[in-house]
Amino acid sequence: MESLYIISKSIKKMKIKLLVIFIGALFLSVSAYSQSSKYFLKGTINRSHDGQLAVLSKMDEKSIVFKTDTTIIEEGYFYFEGNEFLSNLSSVHIVDKLGSKTGQELELLLESGNIFVDFTGDRPILHGTPQNNLYMIYTDSIKFFNNTIIEIEPKWTTEIVIFPDSELEYQYFSMGNYIMNFIKNNYNKELGKILLMRNLDLGVIPIGIYVSKNLEKLDEIFAFVDNKTRNHPRFISFMESINSAKYSSEIVGKKVSDFLLITPEGNEIYLTDYIGKKDYVFVEFWASWCKPCLQSIPQFKEIYSKYSDKLEIVSISLDMENAGWINALKTQGMEWPQLANFEGFDSDIAEAFRIKSIPFGLIVNKEGTILHIGGSMMLKLFVESKLN
Repeated sequence: MESLYIISKSIKKMKIKLLVIFIGALFLSVSAYSQSSKYFLKGTINRSHDGQLAVLSKMDEKSIVFKTDTTIIEEGYFYFEGNEFLSNLSSVHIVDKLGSKTGQELELLLESGNIFVDFTGDRPILHGTPQNNLYMIYTDSIKFFNNTIIEIEPKWTTEIVIFPDSELEYQYFSMGNYIMNFIKNNYNKELGKILLMRNLDLGVIPIGIYVSKNLEKLDEIFAFVDNKTRNHPRFISFMESINSAKYSSEIVGKKVSDFLLITPEGNEIYLTDYIGKKDYVFVEFWASWCKPCLQSIPQFKEIYSKYSDKLEIVSISLDMENAGWINALKTQGMEWPQLANFEGFDSDIAEAFRIKSIPFGLIVNKEGTILHIGGSMMLKLFVESKLN
């Protein structure tokens, strides 16, 4: 029995050793996991910035900063570490001792691993983790396209005018093609999904032009997008805007339909009553609350003063209330016809042209055919080429 007892003690000791080994292995694995899910951001900068703050900002999916961390720059170095954050790009910038931002801001992905940023040169450099290396390739390529575009883009004050089949349109199209291919090829990574969401806006000119040139291939272009993204409000809104833009391009060359509208005096009048009396009519949609619309009024005044003998401007307000519209008319002093119907974007005329944003304008000839869609700068270029 004693020998049996001795064997039992040996087994007990073995169990204790195994338990210790298991706990140790578990601790090491948890520690390794903890390390593997952390980022280590190491920055270099000229020593003249010593004592200033490096600021790391995290952004939500709407690119709004929701958390900021700071660290003091010492001997030309700064350092951050934390848990991996891949919901959106974050950014790093430098703040001087007076609290003013200095130099350029650098966007990056807080991916686990060692991330290196260098602020010593003309522009910040990023490298280290796989997705940040990819993002640096992407930003370098976008910079190349932008530098080319800057050389040929007209320096308008408020608008960019891009003529069909121009070199400028080609460069924007090429840039949009690069962006969409980059996103598609990297959509299995967080970076690809982030860049797609950032570019879901027809206000992003390269994407707008690329998509507008490929309207018949929309299903093919976005075939890689997963169902989660397809059901996201921004993607749904983007596709609705594309369909609206598609319809807008289709109305060029068609006749203007008739609509019953209201004058400032409260009288009813048809839109077609203004067509045919002068060579051209510019039908402009605006509202008293629309800042870009109000900013365009001085340009319209200049155009109207020069070309009112051959050009009529008809402004149609999408205001919902009479008071705001009338007050704006009094303060702005527009001398051309003013009309409204107080149903906003739900009005029959807004829905007919699928207007989702303003300002929005149409150039119509004497026969009532729609020639162009655009804003004040497009109108200026048109009348200078046709009526001078």
